[in-house]
Amino acid sequence: MNNILQDVNAGVGVIGCFVCDGEGRVVASALPGDFDETALSNVGHTVVQTLAGLELARRRKVGDLDLVYREGRVVVKNLRPGCLVILCVPTINVPLLNLTANVAVRKLKEILKERAQEQVRSIPQAKPTSPPIPSDGLEAMANFIESLIEELEKRGAGREVMLKAIRHRVSRLQAHHPCLALVGIAEDKVDLSALQGATFSDEEIGAALGALIQGMCWSAIGLLGAEEARAGYDQVYEPFRHQNEALIKRLGLGERLANAASVKAEPRLAGVDMTW
Repeated sequence: MNNILQDVNAGVGVIGCFVCDGEGRVVASALPGDFDETALSNVGHTVVQTLAGLELARRRKVGDLDLVYREGRVVVKNLRPGCLVILCVPTINVPLLNLTANVAVRKLKEILKERAQEQVRSIPQAKPTSPPIPSDGLEAMANFIESLIEELEKRGAGREVMLKAIRHRVSRLQAHHPCLALVGIAEDKVDLSALQGATFSDEEIGAALGALIQGMCWSAIGLLGAEEARAGYDQVYEPFRHQNEALIKRLGLGERLANAASVKAEPRLAGVDMTW
């Protein structure tokens, strides 16, 4: 990764650059020695939260940020998750910089993806004490999430916006719920099939899915308001509960699902109001 950053630094007018992950943590840096790592982490966290907030507000992907100051310039490349932050002189030729930086972005995305997968594989996983969750159980949970997306879409929360919110939640929650690394989105639907046969316990899978669903509700509250989001959630949750009581009990999701849309707002993060 350092070689990629050095290639970026070779551009005329580039002072240095660094990469941070989806949580804003610095994972690689090629900056002069007078830059403090703690300060860089604070910058990275703020930039990551800003990108996520802009994507939510604009309801579409955000590519680059170009911040011009009197004594310098900051160009931010979105890595989804994470970002490449490039410090430059104010008069840098940005199109020329992009010739190198965009190549670096493609390589960095692959490296960060591989790193995330390696971290999941390296985490000791407790062997389930009961048989794996059957595929129809995971399919039922995936159908519940899909039905919730459809209901919220009817009420004004766009499908693409909700899918972006889910991707963001999955990225953020993986540190505490590693099994979410196996959750994907295929054909614009949440795919839980990779959890089939995984060496995670029922409790771990239930806690992860519960956190993801509650995150969806927080996003819906930010988009639709608490009352409308709760009404939409109940419309989907009540029939699901009646039909899947045994599955909900097995995953320990009873209280979590019952109260998923009861919160008024998600806690603020570092001063940034995140409705993701």
